[in-house]
Amino acid sequence: MTNQIPENALIVDDNGSPIAMMNIDQVQMQAIQLGNEMAAACHDHDALDALSEKWINRVGVDAFGCVAAGALRHVVADILDPSLHVLEQVAPGMPSMRGKLAKIAAEDLTEKR
Repeated sequence: MTNQIPENALIVDDNGSPIAMMNIDQVQMQAIQLGNEMAAACHDHDALDALSEKWINRVGVDAFGCVAAGALRHVVADILDPSLHVLEQVAPGMPSMRGKLAKIAAEDLTEKR
């Protein structure tokens, strides 16, 4: 038995009423592109802001959340993880970046505001 992803997803509001239809392949491709563009501009905060504005204008405010969530997953799984693996291989004596990230993630930053 295979778990096939449907071509489209129906987006509903809190009451279950349909509000939009989304093409899954299109959103995935947009997410990968956004993630790649963000990763390439990671050193330039103004460029990151400009990319956010560009993609909000391109896909719309409602779809941007889905595209941005997919982009985040892509950057973490396909860019950050392999980068950390390379760092671990070339600098095995260096303190673990994964450990540092885990420690930071364990802190609830929402409680500090």
